Amino acid sequence: MQLIYCILYFLFICSGFLFGQLYLPGSPLNNLQILTLLMLAICVVFDKKPQYDKYILLYFYFIIVYFLSEILTGHMSKCIAFFQTFVFIGYVFYWATKILITKYNTLWPLIIAVLLIGVLDSFVTTFQALGMPITNSLLDLLIRDDSVEEYMSYHDDGMGIAISGLYLNPVLNGHNLLFFYVVSLLTQIKKNCLPLLTFSFVILVGLFFCQQRRPFYIAVFISFALYVKRASLNITKKFFMLLILLILIIYVFPKLIDYVNSSGSRMLSSDDTNRFNIWGIGLTYFLEHPFVCSFHDFVANTKLYPHNLLLSVLVSGGVLGMIFFIRMLYLQMKFMISKYKLYKSHIGILIISFSYLGLVLDSMSHNTGWVDGDYATFICWSLCYYSLTFYSSDDYARIHEP
Repeated sequence: MQLIYCILYFLFICSGFLFGQLYLPGSPLNNLQILTLLMLAICVVFDKKPQYDKYILLYFYFIIVYFLSEILTGHMSKCIAFFQTFVFIGYVFYWATKILITKYNTLWPLIIAVLLIGVLDSFVTTFQALGMPITNSLLDLLIRDDSVEEYMSYHDDGMGIAISGLYLNPVLNGHNLLFFYVVSLLTQIKKNCLPLLTFSFVILVGLFFCQQRRPFYIAVFISFALYVKRASLNITKKFFMLLILLILIIYVFPKLIDYVNSSGSRMLSSDDTNRFNIWGIGLTYFLEHPFVCSFHDFVANTKLYPHNLLLSVLVSGGVLGMIFFIRMLYLQMKFMISKYKLYKSHIGILIISFSYLGLVLDSMSHNTGWVDGDYATFICWSLCYYSLTFYSSDDYARIHEP
């Protein structure tokens, strides 16, 4: 049964980030919808009732406020479609990951999936950046329905839309590549494995060519933090390592990315201009509707997206929604810090914690994360909470073993 579940979980991850839009012949449902229902049924068989932790319960309280606000502002149909497409499927990812960790004590189905998808995504992204687009051939391979291909071309917010590099959305691509990269580092928990570390490096290269500065910087910072943690360095050497990192972030990487942006082969722009203007408009909307804010109402009236996780919370749930959400984030940080103090000798704690914290940090300047029903965020929080809760210190040396 373990082998069957691991295979289904692997396919479930792939459907969410790789080929979910493929339809089975004669079926009105695509692969992601079918696998979501199948995984939900298996989860119910195993656990009998819906599973959640006290932190994500606060998120569901926020979602209730979100839903009521959408009803009061006349956007219920859009809200229901959003919940079906993202929040519901994200929760099934959360639940399925919980079972993988607590029942089968392995992370390999997740690790293998993100390695394969991340490397493929990185090749797509890098080739496009170098002026050798392979988008059309991959679309021809993965998409057989012209209507689906047209949908993919103009709507990057659908269910399981093929390869991230084909999203025509550098923000979502960078966010996913950050997720793939950090989770791929779980292969290095016990000892450095050069072949698998090479895959992680390829994903990091793809993240660079994606030209999304923030997720790339976050990935580099995480890499340095893990190196400093693992290396036997005294305080002086650690200080100089941190200094080198700051120099790279402040001076070197911006020059490299500007070079890529200036070339005629650049893939996509990561133009972050007018962020403060957008945030100002979002705050104005919140102040005008402090208790009945609606995300879809904000977008309909301003033709803008918040581009910030906390601002998204404000324009989606108002004051009450923000209270639930801020408390969730605060308690999550407190939980991870307590676990790090308990098992601080093991690098696995840092990798697992960074998998979630990295996505949250990236969401502070993009339309990704909890409010957008991001699958990667659901997966990483489940990974973070259940592994840090159910694994002892010795378990971290075994969870990467097949």
